[in-house]
Amino acid sequence: MPAWLSRLRRAGAVPASLLLAITVVFLVWTNQFLPIRHWLWFRYLGIWGLVALFAVGSLVAGLRLLTLVLRESPRPGERLLLGFGLGVLTFFWGVFLAGVLGVYGRVFFFVWPAALLAFGGPGAWGEVRRWHRHGRRFGRSLFVPRDLVGGLSLTLLGLGVLAVYLQVLTPTNVGADAVWYHLPVAEHYVAAGGLRPFREGWYNGSLPQLASFLYTWAFCAPGGLALRIALAAHIEFVLFLATLAGIAVLVRRLVPVRAPYAGALMFAFPGFLTYDSNLIVGADHVLAFWAPPLAIATLRLARSFQPREALLAGLLMAGALLTKYQGLYFLAPATLLLAWVAWRSRRLAPLLVWAAAAIVASSAHWLKNWIFYGDPLFPMLHRFLPSHPFPPGANALMQEVLTPPHFRFSGTPAAKLLRTLAVLGDFSFVPHDWNFHGRRPVFGALFTCLLVALPFVRAGRRVWVLTIAVHLGIVVWFVTAHEDRYLQALLPWMVAASAALLVLLWQRGALARAAAVMVVLVQLIYGSDVYFYRVHGMNGDAPIKAFVDFVTQNQRGQYNDRYRAWSDLQDNDLSRKVPAGGKVLCHHFVEKLGLGVESVLDGKGWQGAIDYLAHPTPAATLALWRDLGITHVVWDPALLPRDNDVMAREAVFQRMLALFVPHHAVAGHYQFGALDPAAGQAMVNVPTRIAWIGCDPDRATGLYTPREFSVGAVPAQPGLRARPALAAANVVLRRTRCGFPAPEVEATIAADFVETAHLGEVLVLVRKPGR
Repeated sequence: MPAWLSRLRRAGAVPASLLLAITVVFLVWTNQFLPIRHWLWFRYLGIWGLVALFAVGSLVAGLRLLTLVLRESPRPGERLLLGFGLGVLTFFWGVFLAGVLGVYGRVFFFVWPAALLAFGGPGAWGEVRRWHRHGRRFGRSLFVPRDLVGGLSLTLLGLGVLAVYLQVLTPTNVGADAVWYHLPVAEHYVAAGGLRPFREGWYNGSLPQLASFLYTWAFCAPGGLALRIALAAHIEFVLFLATLAGIAVLVRRLVPVRAPYAGALMFAFPGFLTYDSNLIVGADHVLAFWAPPLAIATLRLARSFQPREALLAGLLMAGALLTKYQGLYFLAPATLLLAWVAWRSRRLAPLLVWAAAAIVASSAHWLKNWIFYGDPLFPMLHRFLPSHPFPPGANALMQEVLTPPHFRFSGTPAAKLLRTLAVLGDFSFVPHDWNFHGRRPVFGALFTCLLVALPFVRAGRRVWVLTIAVHLGIVVWFVTAHEDRYLQALLPWMVAASAALLVLLWQRGALARAAAVMVVLVQLIYGSDVYFYRVHGMNGDAPIKAFVDFVTQNQRGQYNDRYRAWSDLQDNDLSRKVPAGGKVLCHHFVEKLGLGVESVLDGKGWQGAIDYLAHPTPAATLALWRDLGITHVVWDPALLPRDNDVMAREAVFQRMLALFVPHHAVAGHYQFGALDPAAGQAMVNVPTRIAWIGCDPDRATGLYTPREFSVGAVPAQPGLRARPALAAANVVLRRTRCGFPAPEVEATIAADFVETAHLGEVLVLVRKPGR
């Protein structure tokens, strides 16, 4: 027997060949029941390959930038965390500048991470060798738990990460805000080919958009909407994993003890697993990603008050400010700390470097807004700057919707002060949220409970600094908009401070250890059911139930249905019905994700340009629509019951449709049609008049202008008991439970008007052309 054949036999070639053969037979046989091309495994393996372009490209580029910023290399864990933070900021800036240049598309999707890999590649091998030496130094203890507590922590961490990832896999696990603006902003930019202003002055389109720009890169990927949403969700998940790792690194900075599984303590704060606070392709957890590296960089700067350290801390602060305005939770305590260090050291230069770095690196937000809208914080500075579009009356409409009343900071000065002091102790005991889970507090009180031990555990200065910083952040949260989900930004700091306190308690003795175990177990057991709450605002159930439904579609052979996400717009492929250069007006709804083209939103109070009550005739509205570039309209004819103001605006809009969108088609539960400016010219200068037909305790039946109907004024023409009374009306609003004023009125409406929409029990009828 030849030597090579003998070696193959000894290596197990015969059983290996037989196993491969039987595997092929198995695949061929089962392919008829579950085709290989429909295996979810391959799809998500491909998604992980794409998200690796983002993660690895950001990491290697950020590590190289870190060597340029700092002279001395931080310890390995901090080096990876700080480098990744710089890399994510760099990735964002690349996507932003590509938008300025107008080069979004599939080529950019691959070229940009490749450029980062090329930039950071030369130093990547050095990083590998550095970690190899680090691994040889610590051996298995670097990853393997050394005791029971470590083993339990690693188990909890693994189970928690798996539980979160099962939700990420489902295409319907997106939040209302993600469907409303985080993802549509990305889709809009990609459809436009680059960075463009929202000409209607859409306020959500002018918010800090670091997360949306990361998702913009995902929306440049080849593939359909579901794949792009999945890629965006995986980007958020990767940043979440980095946050968990960052907590462990931050704990190491706080106390001189390695705690590699400290991120497991995140799951003792179950509130982040509820809808609106969970990973739902938003920006809250992207902002939370910045918390650990920012805390480490700021603590380093406070210890070594040098310009290079200030540059690093300023760049990371910019990352937080570019993500959400809630970055102020970090900015406030960091400013106070560094101002105190500058005063103590009598050195102003590092403080100026820190401020300059944060301002310049965040200019992608404020400078863009200044150029597009005349206001760097549009529309927040409209009282001082010529913000546009922001006509008179826009501020009052914005204030109605900007912050819901129950999240506002209100009351007398004394009441505000007392409530602010109280919330520092009870923020985790009293829910500040939408009514998703009733009055039961689910945020997690471990941080608050552990504070009673803080004076007795000989905590170092850094633990005290971080604890004070958390409370300063809570103050900013409470006086701005105290919705619980916004506290996700501060949660990594709370978890790190809690972990540090537990480490210090563990060092105090048996009684302290027993108490520490008890307080953690109580939190874990108390919140163990939160993950299963059936309160997801978009899919209507528990995310884990949505995952089960998602996977079991294989059983029914519904392979393509698994990737339907908000499919009324996607499945009807409206993007192909809109010609190049077209723009769609999305009327009064938030689910414009999947439209695939540039769009304009006319929601009351959410944009500055479109106020239907300010247009007495259709001619004025048509001129505005054409100025905004609108060529098509999509709307929902069945809206929820609304107040008189919204009904008045709806009357103006429905008349516009009757005049200038004469032909429309059904797109799911929406209507879609092209704007025809010539269609309604005969009536374009006739003012809109509303005939209201209600009953007690409604307002008086009669003829109103839209403005009169909106504000509840006395009707210009009361009664409506005869046919001539309806002659001046071109829109009828009728409450269905109410009768008609007279049989002649009923007959006239049936002959001259057609139903176009309804708001609850109020029907909207518009005069037929030529009647």
